[in-house]
Amino acid sequence: MSDPVAELKTLIADQPKNPLRPYQIEALTEEKKRHETALKAPEWHGVNRGQAAASLRRITTMLATQAPKPLDPVRRDLVAKKTREVIETVIKPAMQPVEVMRRCPVGAVDAYQAGEGSPRVKTAILAAKAALRAIEPDNAEQDYTNFEKFRPSVAGIAGPTATFMADAQIGGHLAMTPMAKANWPLGDPTVKTALAGAEYVPADEAPAPHPNASYTPEGDQANRQARAAGLDTVARQCALDGCGNWFQATTKGPNPRKFCTPEHSMTARAQKHAAAVKARRAAAASAPPAPAPSPEA
Repeated sequence: MSDPVAELKTLIADQPKNPLRPYQIEALTEEKKRHETALKAPEWHGVNRGQAAASLRRITTMLATQAPKPLDPVRRDLVAKKTREVIETVIKPAMQPVEVMRRCPVGAVDAYQAGEGSPRVKTAILAAKAALRAIEPDNAEQDYTNFEKFRPSVAGIAGPTATFMADAQIGGHLAMTPMAKANWPLGDPTVKTALAGAEYVPADEAPAPHPNASYTPEGDQANRQARAAGLDTVARQCALDGCGNWFQATTKGPNPRKFCTPEHSMTARAQKHAAAVKARRAAAASAPPAPAPSPEA
């Protein structure tokens, strides 16, 4: 049985192993012209001719040895056919799916080293990339020789949510697939969902913020002074029953704020005092009467 990798390497034996890309050839050609112009410049330009000549020789050698060699039409067709055979029969069957490479389940590392990371498949990948450059040396696509586009996927039409792997290092999230959602038999949910709670609320329906919770220059300056003094600020809800407004207050200090306004603080004190008086009166009313003093006493 013939080896397609060996046959492909024979067909491109005169091609460089790591051919230059089109943008590299263009940049080296421009650099070569610049050095040729520098060598022809007059003496008074102060050109370092030795350095320019050495760079010119290096660039000329790179273009001669690393640029893809042109192929005649018959040979190009043979190389293209053999390259497709190597990709379909050697490279693609050895590539792990996208989800396996991303989530790394049990056995993924060994499977990669035995397949895509093996010397034979690596040799096939390098030969196929060199062959693609020989077939289309002027192809400037960035992913022209990127073999990730050949990597399979186990998701299929079910979508990426169908690839949950409990035994993987990155297991993913267990969720309904698009196919399951499309065939859901129970209709829309009858309770408020997290998605409904996160939906956009128009400005005319949103509750107006309390003035003490909105940004003001005075409030911002007070927060800056508190942070400069080493006191962090935090959003806090007013402790007065029935208020519920949010405001910025220090998290610690000699007298941390618990109410959004001084008036609410005074109201809370009054309510606390009235509750204490009421509790004392209730305790006095429910206490048993003191015994009457005896005549002998």
